[in-house]
Amino acid sequence: MRNLVEGQVPRNLRRYLDYGQRVKADQGMGELYQWIGKILLDDGSIYPLEDQGLAFEIAAVERIADLWSDFQGSLIDQVLITGKVDKIYLYRQILLPDNPLERKAAYFEVLRARYKKICGWIGERAADRPPAQDSFGISASANLFEQFLEKLEAVDPLPDYARGSQDGRRELEEARDQISVLDAEIAELNSELEFAEDRAGRAHQRLRELGEQEKKLQKQLRDARENGEKLRAERSRRIKFERQASQVGRELENLRTEYVKLDQRLQKMAQRLSVAEEDRAAAIIDLSGMRRLEPPQVLGAQGPLSEREITQIRRQFAQVFHPDRVERLPAWVGKLFDELLGVVNGACDRMKK
Repeated sequence: MRNLVEGQVPRNLRRYLDYGQRVKADQGMGELYQWIGKILLDDGSIYPLEDQGLAFEIAAVERIADLWSDFQGSLIDQVLITGKVDKIYLYRQILLPDNPLERKAAYFEVLRARYKKICGWIGERAADRPPAQDSFGISASANLFEQFLEKLEAVDPLPDYARGSQDGRRELEEARDQISVLDAEIAELNSELEFAEDRAGRAHQRLRELGEQEKKLQKQLRDARENGEKLRAERSRRIKFERQASQVGRELENLRTEYVKLDQRLQKMAQRLSVAEEDRAAAIIDLSGMRRLEPPQVLGAQGPLSEREITQIRRQFAQVFHPDRVERLPAWVGKLFDELLGVVNGACDRMKK
């Protein structure tokens, strides 16, 4: 559980049991506290150890947030910490009922220095404390949390010197004195046995070193073989990809060449088709019979006509047969209109004479 709690970050806590969403919405915290109490007192038959680790740290965060204001401006005691220090150790020291406020504040400063992210989250929870009747400290789950701490103390007790008791310190000094005496006796016995055991000890040490070296060499050999196989496979894949890329490049270049050739052929075909259509339209349109008609028949007017009347007739025919009106129609239509206007203009010229 120590390792689980040590590896947890505020993001893990906020995701568990919708803790972060409940805090953001400012509702459902009472239900969350009930779940935490159930999980902490479970014997492992329902909830796994990972759930207990998350529930423990959420409870510790909420309880320390209740005490946040007490730590502000409080005197800080001097504490001596030896051995391994982790989050569970610091949480227990901060929440230990026997510790005075100054000692709790000292351990809280250690927590703040070593675990900045979790202390930042505790500060946010302290700044957004709910009303007193809804706080974790007075909820039923707080009593369950204290029972869990007592259970934890029973299976993993804090040393007496860590509790700060004078009796524990005296016992520690006495134990140290006894250890010093025993060390002296052991040193004397060791000096008597040193000569006899020296050669055997060195041989045993050498044998162990050789065994460790053999294991390291075997591991290095396995790693070298695996790396060699990976390199060979990677090289084969790279060569294959390079060949495929080269083949694709050649095919792409061939496609580009074919596209250019095809485009040129299409342009030439379009030009030939356009010329053919124009020639065909010219062959189809034959207005020689209309040109032989008399001007009054062509113009629909009897002479003689004035210059102004002839100009007006030209405009009327131009409005109907002007080539600009047939830009989107086939070419033969424009050709026909040009021929018709030519017939009309010729008739107008003859009317003048």
